[in-house]
Amino acid sequence: AKISLQRLFEYRADFFLWSLVSTGWTIFSLLFYQILFLQTSNVAGWDKQQMLVFAGTYMIIDSATWSMFWRNIENYTKSIFDGTLDFLLVQPIDIQFRLSVRHISFTNVPRLIIGVVLLALNLPPVTFSQVLMYIALIALSMGVIYALWFFTATFTFWVEKLDNITEIVPALRRIWSMPADIYSGPISAVLTIIIPLALITTT
Repeated sequence: AKISLQRLFEYRADFFLWSLVSTGWTIFSLLFYQILFLQTSNVAGWDKQQMLVFAGTYMIIDSATWSMFWRNIENYTKSIFDGTLDFLLVQPIDIQFRLSVRHISFTNVPRLIIGVVLLALNLPPVTFSQVLMYIALIALSMGVIYALWFFTATFTFWVEKLDNITEIVPALRRIWSMPADIYSGPISAVLTIIIPLALITTT
């Protein structure tokens, strides 16, 4: 984290640019919800306040995921292709731990802050135990995303020139950016029981 922070201060313009991009996407997401509720009073039983709490939660999970996982998973697949993974394997440290926490990005911090503020402004009164449960569920959701992302990236060992395999999980983000209640029938069963992606933000 310290080295990543030093790198951030070394390339300040890059940090501010990507922070601006991240903030822009967040504002567009909020505009989407505002426009949506001009047309309807609820979405699959969720009212505007509940959806804003949901949106804040999604922003927290998404920004934390990109900050902690994206660069590491990308470097993981690259190290397989260019052979540098061999040098990491001989080092006296758990290889999965080393591959998973080597880089931390701070460019999504503004989005994380917006998510927390959005959550705080729209959340009804809660107890301390509910706050702890919320934090535990956020951690669990991120664990599911990490496991899925690392699992798919590992296919690189067996399939040559699969450079874009790390794009699969980010492409699935839209599944958990909406409440699980919007899915029905067989799709609902798949996304809540078999591969519980729809529950990542909803729960």
